[in-house]
Amino acid sequence: MKILLILHTYAADGEFGSFALQLVEGFANTGAEVHVIKANDLVDGLGATALSSELDKNKIKSYFTRNKFDLVFNTNHAGMGGLIKKYIGQAPVISWLVDRNPFLHAGKNNNKLFSKTTHVITSSRANVDNLIYKFNLKEDNIHYLPFMTNPLSFNDKINKSINICFIGSFFVNEKVVSQLLLRNYKNKYYLRVLDALSSLEDDFDQDDESLVKEIGLCSLLKKQKISPSRFKGAIGNIISNKKRLDYLSEVSDLGLHLYGTDNISSLATHSPSLASCFQSSYFVNSRERLCNIYDRSKIGLNINHHQATTGLSYRVFDILASSALLVTNKQRKSDLEYLFGADHPVPIYSTSRELKTICKHFLQYESEREQLIQECNQLVAEEHTFDQRAIDLIRIAYPKFAVQTGRSMPVTFIQKNDLVRDDGLMANKRPCYNIKEMIHCAHNLVSRH
Repeated sequence: MKILLILHTYAADGEFGSFALQLVEGFANTGAEVHVIKANDLVDGLGATALSSELDKNKIKSYFTRNKFDLVFNTNHAGMGGLIKKYIGQAPVISWLVDRNPFLHAGKNNNKLFSKTTHVITSSRANVDNLIYKFNLKEDNIHYLPFMTNPLSFNDKINKSINICFIGSFFVNEKVVSQLLLRNYKNKYYLRVLDALSSLEDDFDQDDESLVKEIGLCSLLKKQKISPSRFKGAIGNIISNKKRLDYLSEVSDLGLHLYGTDNISSLATHSPSLASCFQSSYFVNSRERLCNIYDRSKIGLNINHHQATTGLSYRVFDILASSALLVTNKQRKSDLEYLFGADHPVPIYSTSRELKTICKHFLQYESEREQLIQECNQLVAEEHTFDQRAIDLIRIAYPKFAVQTGRSMPVTFIQKNDLVRDDGLMANKRPCYNIKEMIHCAHNLVSRH
């Protein structure tokens, strides 16, 4: 079997993070021949609504003619427009919406974004009905698959030197909303923006276009050139920031170590005690560092982004596989219970006070903590690995696909010069890489947490 992966990256250096590379390795470990195109090379920006005009039609046509792919897999429906869509042919397409909503590289028309042969994957069960409604999908074409981890990345022999850790981000584009409030203070739109915040805090799964229409914000957002989805995302960031600030502040005196993006330091004006927990000199820029933090921690916290609704982030699966105890916030109709049953071993908190009580207990009683960690490790040991998820994805299109055990072929990474017009640039050969070596030095995107 020959598979093409079209994957995007948000990394500032333009390189794939370890999550993407481990997914590539998972596909390679099935015995399939794997090619990889960086979606960023196909567009002028990930927010584009068409493929780049720099793409060379003859190069792309020649490439797809030489390589008759049996399956095309992508993240966020990246690159699925124009020339790529034309020359894929009849190969089934699987689009995993790792960020809940797709890119619009195939155009702005929601009803025509996905073809009838495209399978759409979401990692939040609550998002299934929303996607069916928003993009006119058939139930047979949308599937729920949770994220995964690599249990072999962790080491339970490392000494525990951190009581509690949280690896994640605070979000910055809430300025979209704050500017709307400032510009419209004392007029009819002010309370409408607050109504939207209250409505989405209660139910984030509602359709963004229907929401802004119902509350009466269509003309305001159009005037400010803010799309309904961007507005909704900014509201989600505000809610998520408040939630993370409240929960983390409550346990800041229990030996909390906070890791993430530089803007965490700005918390000093809101919570000096929390800002003092930020490990600014230790940036989590590799898989090895992330795993090392969890393995040195007694407790690993999860505070989900509000837009996750029922879904579980990568962070949840990483902590479950590590030697830290996962402690997570309560989610309505959580996928945690759907996947692992109502009697799962993961401690859950609903309030900041409950979080502190749980952390104090498991910091004090080591044997109880270690017992739960062993049970949590078993939850993800087999069914939620990168290798298994690659198999799950292939079997959506090919239910009888058989893994070729022990056969992992080199992966072909397609260079940008192989896709765009030369314009005086020297075309590169398509190199084959040892995917394990690439993963070893890959950057890990903490923003995905």
